Amino acid sequence: MNAKRKRPVRGAPGFTLVESMMVLLMLGILMAVAIPNFVSHQNNGRSETAAEDLAARIRLTRQKAIARRAQYRLLLNPAAGEYQLQRRVGVNTWTDDPPEVFTLPTGVTFNVDLGGDPSNLDLVLDPQGTVNLADVPATIRLDGVEDTLSISVVRTGRIRVSRGS
Repeated sequence: MNAKRKRPVRGAPGFTLVESMMVLLMLGILMAVAIPNFVSHQNNGRSETAAEDLAARIRLTRQKAIARRAQYRLLLNPAAGEYQLQRRVGVNTWTDDPPEVFTLPTGVTFNVDLGGDPSNLDLVLDPQGTVNLADVPATIRLDGVEDTLSISVVRTGRIRVSRGS
């Protein structure tokens, strides 16, 4: 049996092992650079989304106070990372409106400074849409993994979200 050996034809389609390894090496370097940036961007997105959601709910609370001619408050619980909206129905009686407790995303915390009183944890909005004098100036600082955002509410009810403390 005299079998002839087949030789590979030069210029045959396909990739060599060296070419394939170079492509895998380049993909590995690209992933090593991209993944940390992606995670950082995702962490920043959490705190930014939390700040925008909280600011939107304060705006909604203000609109409800004006529309219903009732006093509303944003009850903040920094220890649990929660807040809820309430409407005054009596002298010292509040009801949840809506009946829901909102929770911050994982990795985001907040600190509250309402009227310079560290024990004050409720931002009260009057029926005219103004912030109660006891709560001015109102600042809620949200701390994320890599960034800090501040929500400031002035007496007139104007709400501003800004980066940094």
